[in-house]
Amino acid sequence: MTTSQYRTTTAGTRLAGSPDERPTMTLPQTQSTTSPQAESPSAVRKFLKIFGGLLVDVGLPMAAYYGLRSYGFSEHVSLLAGAGVAGVRLLFGVFRAGKLEPFAGFMLLTYLLALPLVLISGDDRTLIIKDSLGTGITGLIFLASCFVGKPAMFHAGRRFRSAGDNVEEWEGLWGTNPGFRRTFTLMTAVWAVVLLAEAAVRVGLAFVLPIDVMVALSAVLGMGTIALLLTWTIIYGARRQRRLKQAAHAG
Repeated sequence: MTTSQYRTTTAGTRLAGSPDERPTMTLPQTQSTTSPQAESPSAVRKFLKIFGGLLVDVGLPMAAYYGLRSYGFSEHVSLLAGAGVAGVRLLFGVFRAGKLEPFAGFMLLTYLLALPLVLISGDDRTLIIKDSLGTGITGLIFLASCFVGKPAMFHAGRRFRSAGDNVEEWEGLWGTNPGFRRTFTLMTAVWAVVLLAEAAVRVGLAFVLPIDVMVALSAVLGMGTIALLLTWTIIYGARRQRRLKQAAHAG
């Protein structure tokens, strides 16, 4: 999982809304002073920006790898070059943001651990599975958060809350509303299971398929999984919002 994939994850919970089952409570992001027509372009621009960053994160290392391969460089050199480009991209994001976010730090640590392992073991496939390693660990963290503390998707959604929302309101909903808790726990569990499955599949394929094939396939699997999860999150969130509106009108 790349940093852009992480931003896509958190933004997805924000745009999916904060579903609830209690119509008497004012929810974060369920009320808006703007029309849907005014919100839609903003949401589209946000997704285009996020997916643009994701395409850059994935595309630059792939371009470096296949570019060098087309000039006759070995798989080893091409993979190292692709990893180097990805690392530079990660550092650029850190410097541009002016701070090292926890997930960016985690990805940087993954790179720092993977490169020495490749140099020591001589196994080029280590560089291919490093992103799967990050995805798998992220899935484990998501899964653990379903049982300890608050679900990861709750924290992600709170971070990307609307400007009119506040932390106290989110915490209050978590403490008093079972439907609110179930929604974010289910979202987090689904993301955890799918991320773990995707990581397992990618690792298995990395040791079966040729490296030249797996470099592109790994990127497609990673982006496809995030797109699938994000689509499900938005549909699920919209369905819960509709249930809330129906309950409010019935009351």
